[in-house]
Amino acid sequence: MSIESTGTKAIPRRPFGRYADEISIIGLGGYHLGTVGTVTESVRIVHEAIDTGINLFDNAGSTTKARASGAWGARSQAVATPSS
Repeated sequence: MSIESTGTKAIPRRPFGRYADEISIIGLGGYHLGTVGTVTESVRIVHEAIDTGINLFDNAGSTTKARASGAWGARSQAVATPSS
C-alpha cells in the first residue's frame, strides 16, 4: 500500500537508508493520537498528516496505544477501500 500526499506543498522527503523508498523528513507519533478526545479526531489528524506529505508514522507501544491503533486502523481501512 502506498500513501501519497495530496497536498500542494508536500513535506520534503529523503531516502530511507539503502532502500529506494523515500520518507518524509518529519513524522507523526502515535502517542498523541491516543490523547485527543475521539477516534474521529485521531483519524482527522492522520488524514491531515498524509495530506501535507507526511508518510513516516510511529505507532510504538505506549499507554495510549489502543486508541492510537484505532486511528491507524481506521485510516488504513479508508486507504484500502476505494471511495465510490
